[in-house]
Amino acid sequence: EELGDKKGLASTYLNIGIVFRCQGNFDKSIEQYLKSIRILENLDDQEGVAKCYNNIGNIHFHQQNYEKALAYFSKSQVIFEKYNNTKGLAMSYNNIGIIYKRQDNPQKAIEYYNKAANISKQLGDKKMLAKNYNNIGILYSNQHNIDKAFEYINMAIKIMEEIDDKNGLSKAYSSIARLNFTIADTLSGAIQKHHLKQAIKFGNWALKISQEIGALPQQSSATSILKDTYTKLKRY
Repeated sequence: EELGDKKGLASTYLNIGIVFRCQGNFDKSIEQYLKSIRILENLDDQEGVAKCYNNIGNIHFHQQNYEKALAYFSKSQVIFEKYNNTKGLAMSYNNIGIIYKRQDNPQKAIEYYNKAANISKQLGDKKMLAKNYNNIGILYSNQHNIDKAFEYINMAIKIMEEIDDKNGLSKAYSSIARLNFTIADTLSGAIQKHHLKQAIKFGNWALKISQEIGALPQQSSATSILKDTYTKLKRY
């Protein structure tokens, strides 16, 4: 077989794996990715192997098999580091951060999100940078580090507004709405009412954008925070 034929075959297996993944047939998908990996290893295409590892990691993540997902994301990270593939490395760091978040290890999650953010900044990838900032902000919010949470989520919103990332904004506005609601829970009187009104403002913005783009998960998130806030205000 010619070299091009082998590369083409590896790409075909990869694409078939993606189709199986989209159909929810995860075992068949992994089987195709592994076929692609065997060819790519023979071709010494290590960066191609790393991308396949990342795809397998994503499948294990969706199956909530976080240990296996972390193992594959880490394998892709090592290869991307070796070949100085910064874009791939940012992706790996972000994915590892997500795993640590799911495993309730916020410090490690923040560490990897920050690594991803640093590379995104170097690459000028504003969309990914904003996503990293929002993820970090949410983690600080969960740790009740309100100042840091506001700092990072507001940085995310500023970038998302600049590049008109509506999907990102629908998530970030919900994040800032939930943060204001959380703060209000610790307060009383006029200052509490101020934060609840802020929660409603950002919650409505999140709902409006998510409806415009047809993002059902974000609509559900925005509706949930608005319901909680109106209940708090006793305005049904």
